[in-house]
Amino acid sequence: MDDFAVRLEETTMSAYLWLSSSADTDLRVTAARSLQEATVRSLEWGAELDPLPAFDHG
Repeated sequence: MDDFAVRLEETTMSAYLWLSSSADTDLRVTAARSLQEATVRSLEWGAELDPLPAFDHG
């Protein structure tokens, strides 16, 4: 269950990262806050801390 929750939060973080590039300032702020919240939740489920959450390193 924890692995599934971590992957779900990582997918959520990717979506919020994508939204953070919006031209709409309010949407960018909401995406950044939501990305932060999803990162914290993923850590609570046991994910490793990543300096650039949701960023594709490959």
